[in-house]
Amino acid sequence: EPFIENNIKLTNRAYGLDSVQEQVYPLTYNLTTDEITDSPSIKNIRLWDHRPLLTTFQQRQEIRTYYGFSNIAVDRYQLSGELVQTWLAIREILPDKLQGTADTWINRHLIYTHGIGAVMAPVNAVDEQGMPRMIVKDIPPRIEAEGINITQPRIYYGEQTNDYIITNTNREEFDYPMGDENQYTTYAGVGGIPLTPLSKMFATVAIGEIKLYTSEYIAEQSKLHLYRNINERTQKITPYILFDSDPHAFISSDGKIYWMLNGFLTTNRYPYAEPIRFNNNRFNYIQDSVKAVIDAYNGTITYYIIKDDPLLAAYSKIYPELFKPLSSMPEDFRAHLRYSEDLFKIQTSIYTIYHMKTPEVFYNKEDLWEIPTEKYETAEIGVEPYNVLLQIDNKLQFLTILPFTPVNRDNMISWMAVKQDTPDYGKITLYKFTKEEQIYGPSQIEARIDQDETISRDLTLWGQSGSRVIRGNLLVIPHKNSILYIEPLYLAAETGSIPELKRVIAFYNNSVAMEPTLHQALNKVLGASNRTTPTGITIPEDTTMDTLLQQTLEHYNTAKEALIAGDIEAYGREMKNVDKLLQELEKQIGAK
Repeated sequence: EPFIENNIKLTNRAYGLDSVQEQVYPLTYNLTTDEITDSPSIKNIRLWDHRPLLTTFQQRQEIRTYYGFSNIAVDRYQLSGELVQTWLAIREILPDKLQGTADTWINRHLIYTHGIGAVMAPVNAVDEQGMPRMIVKDIPPRIEAEGINITQPRIYYGEQTNDYIITNTNREEFDYPMGDENQYTTYAGVGGIPLTPLSKMFATVAIGEIKLYTSEYIAEQSKLHLYRNINERTQKITPYILFDSDPHAFISSDGKIYWMLNGFLTTNRYPYAEPIRFNNNRFNYIQDSVKAVIDAYNGTITYYIIKDDPLLAAYSKIYPELFKPLSSMPEDFRAHLRYSEDLFKIQTSIYTIYHMKTPEVFYNKEDLWEIPTEKYETAEIGVEPYNVLLQIDNKLQFLTILPFTPVNRDNMISWMAVKQDTPDYGKITLYKFTKEEQIYGPSQIEARIDQDETISRDLTLWGQSGSRVIRGNLLVIPHKNSILYIEPLYLAAETGSIPELKRVIAFYNNSVAMEPTLHQALNKVLGASNRTTPTGITIPEDTTMDTLLQQTLEHYNTAKEALIAGDIEAYGREMKNVDKLLQELEKQIGAK
């Protein structure tokens, strides 16, 4: 028993779970439409999943073949005086996509040196065509929101900048296309190594490229930029820090683009703690220790201490000038802190077992939990952590959350949230439902959606009409002591066209609805829709069989016309009338 106690206690401490606050989440089902109309939490429910949105950005905003978006990151910005959850993608240069004779050493290393600009869209904003409403877009950047400004859009250091480049040569750098013309620029930052005769010789030997020494375009003022990939760059400087797999970019208040990476201190020698393997790394201790902030124009890196840690304290003594306290991080940088999803996945995985604090319960595995599953497109996948803006403790807060279910059962038993805003950054809370309450888990909600006749019929019809139906991530949204379930639905042609947001599915208190907008779906499940919905037909008792047959044919023809016009809602309504008439016909035939 003492060994089990130590294992529980020290495993929780090793994975940063020893300070988790647990509290009961009291459930009530009395939400009204008034409580959702102007709610910032509801306004910021994510309708755009990263997969279809990244596809849309790539097809609509890469502009030229040599540009690309490799990643898309969720964040929050103050826009027009309101906190808004957004998606942001950075447009990087891809020299590997230079075509034919354009793929030369000069083009790859001297001319096509940098990407430019970004694309931003609120997580819930949709235009009339079902496309995301982009508030930062195009080249040069065009901005359609108050609170965002880009003064330096050039990306010399990023996630896809794998080649070395030479700037300040006798050739101007390509900046961006402008109609049939190209704009050019010269690098004016502090990044890069000055190419003196001696450093030029060393670089030629190290890189193995004689053109570095012989090129007529390299001048006295030229600079060599190495290790421009931000992941490689941070590893070169701090190989003892493990960085997560998802760097995210942000735009500072002065209009510059930065990257932020989450760094961890790990070891496999922490006493009594349970070891795990994650991304080819094995350890039994991991702490959210460092944020590395990289200037996308200059490549400069600043390391900030997020959490006191014995391992980091040792490295800080060895490199006293390298690490800075969080208090020295600019306020607008702190506004874009994000908790690592990789770390949260590790912590939630550990907590499915190590929430059991009593040795006997732990030993007998009496209360094992697991991460639930959901349906994405047609596949069943594990629910991933997701970000939300929720009103917690009378304050709108940016959280990463994830629900839990008991092992081999589908009902939801609790949900975990970690805060991402200072001064509460990194604080984890577990919200537990009472044992007496049976709360639907994600897979049960997916089953309820599948069982709904209207939704099932519409999904089938869209699929039969040549569209690819993409069911987005199911989001469990805690709101005012209630639980809402939201699932966006996208349509794309089988040939690979841009996905469009077609419907939003909402579930609340045993009611499910699929509507064109989030508020329409919520109004419907809350029982207070503002729309006027045509009612079904009424069949008088003395209706003859001939009349029934005639009415059935009329409603069937009306349904076909609605389907051709793309009015799925009218089609479903008319087919329900057809079903009702056919049932009455069956009764009359049976009576004879």
